[in-house]
Amino acid sequence: MAETDKDKVVRRLTSKNFGRYIFPLKLSGMGHTPEEAWENAVEGFYDEPGEFPEDYDFEEEDEADW
Repeated sequence: MAETDKDKVVRRLTSKNFGRYIFPLKLSGMGHTPEEAWENAVEGFYDEPGEFPEDYDFEEEDEADW
């Protein structure tokens, strides 16, 4: 079930839902090969992930399933 805009607002105001948060990311890295650039991008993201993105999706999960 897709989350509506109203659901997103309610969740952001209450911040009490457990589930999967899906963040759209775009990584870039430098290197001589795609593999080298990928490792550079992942390392850079790990070291400095940046600000918390306001754009994300949410899929509610039952904590008992974890």
